[in-house]
Amino acid sequence: MTGTAAAPVVVGVDGSAGSLMAVQYAVAEAERLETGVRLVHVAPDYTPTTPMLPLIRDDFEQLGRRILREAAEIVTEAAPSCEVSTVLRAGPTVSTLLSAADGAHLIVLGREHRSRVEAVFTGSTTVGAAGRASCPVVSVPPAWMPGQPRGRVVVGVRSPAHSTELLGSAFAAAEARGARLVVLHAWKLPGAYDDIVEARLHANDHAGAVEAEIDPQLDLFRRHHPGVEVELSVVHEQPVRALLRVAAGADLLVILRRAHGLPLTAHVGGTARTLLHEAACPVEVVPPQEVLAEMEGLVLEEAGAAQK
Repeated sequence: MTGTAAAPVVVGVDGSAGSLMAVQYAVAEAERLETGVRLVHVAPDYTPTTPMLPLIRDDFEQLGRRILREAAEIVTEAAPSCEVSTVLRAGPTVSTLLSAADGAHLIVLGREHRSRVEAVFTGSTTVGAAGRASCPVVSVPPAWMPGQPRGRVVVGVRSPAHSTELLGSAFAAAEARGARLVVLHAWKLPGAYDDIVEARLHANDHAGAVEAEIDPQLDLFRRHHPGVEVELSVVHEQPVRALLRVAAGADLLVILRRAHGLPLTAHVGGTARTLLHEAACPVEVVPPQEVLAEMEGLVLEEAGAAQK
């Protein structure tokens, strides 16, 4: 079928169980957004040529078309009225996928633990796409099942000053699902540094200051999304551990891709990498609308803990 005029939901498919589960997630999102699904398969851009392995380009093309055909059948079965298009390309996986996803509302990738030889849309592909895409990217874990709403969306807020795009996406996701929104800010410095902070500033005082900074933003979004119940939680805990704990059993975890001064240096940090690999629920990485340089000092991130 031809592509829909509205921005589609794009899914990277490779025939694995993980990518087929991503198709199911994409169909549900497309129905909520009233748009279509674009299925993309990226074949290798090289062909082994040895006497013991007589593969030809036609073999790759036939396999790619079969993978796309099976994925399209899943879309049609799940949502007969959903418009679906397919794209088969060859090249470097991440850049080719992002090129084929031009104009997308959302990119969905399945997560599956596989060997390096077998992996196509997993591991570094998901991280690479999330770090470079101009639209949100969702990583769907293999245990996720469609049609089982949990009624809760979690958003991890690291810096209240840079959270406008993040909160907008999170409120929209919660409203579309009829879910409660949990806004989580977690902080903890490593070792002795955290002890110093605790000695001079009690954790409760820090929580109050963060809540006072976030609340005005939440009030603005509450007015635009009056049906969304919001819970703000500020915890003194390593961010990765806090997010994994709170997002367990959630419909979706929404996080912001950090920007580091220049467009070419925008990337997925250590916290996001861990969440993309380990979270039990789908994880949506929202790109910043513009790159913001943090001029107050160099901020380093290690295992979800901020260091200066």
